[in-house]
Amino acid sequence: MINFEASLLIALSHNFYEHGFDLVLEKKQFRKKNASGFQCIIPSVSVYQQVAYIEIHLGLRHQAVEELLVQFSNHPLEYQSDTCTVLVSIGKLLNRKYFRYKAHTEADIRRIGEDIQKFMDEQGLHFLQEASKIMVLDSLLNAEPEISNIYCYNHFHRCLRGIILAKMTQNPDFERLGRIYKQNLLRHHVPLEQSRNFDKLLNFLEKFSLN
Repeated sequence: MINFEASLLIALSHNFYEHGFDLVLEKKQFRKKNASGFQCIIPSVSVYQQVAYIEIHLGLRHQAVEELLVQFSNHPLEYQSDTCTVLVSIGKLLNRKYFRYKAHTEADIRRIGEDIQKFMDEQGLHFLQEASKIMVLDSLLNAEPEISNIYCYNHFHRCLRGIILAKMTQNPDFERLGRIYKQNLLRHHVPLEQSRNFDKLLNFLEKFSLN
């Protein structure tokens, strides 16, 4: 039986290594450290009736954002150093709903690996490089605060990250974003503890000075 996951990691390793990404085997992802945190490429393989369904997520961690986030979020301790500020699938970046690669054979894996490398060379690496800039992160999460966000699927964490980024970038819409995110949390019926934690974060940021 084909080990699709191992074959895919091998197929991707050489190209990603050339771009500065190392395979972190225990986390089943590729990572590249930068001044503000790290970039990552996360393959996800599900096998059903000897067919592999493959999804690729691109992530970016901004260390300062995440260190503040964990003080108000519910992330388990063992995952706190691995959280991504933005995380998005190739399908969502391409605006293709339910997009997955599908493999039956080793040859399929090699072809899919080439397709993924082509996407990374043409779009993915540029996206990760741009998203490493804090002003771009602020735009990705806060440009359309009233609607769901493809870069952070959890409504609670999106609101926390969005308002933290708004403060860090001195976004002139900080106060409006705070009001909108409070309304969003109510609309999505998040647990009361999460709403209270957002209020605590907002209160902290309103008093916090970047100078």
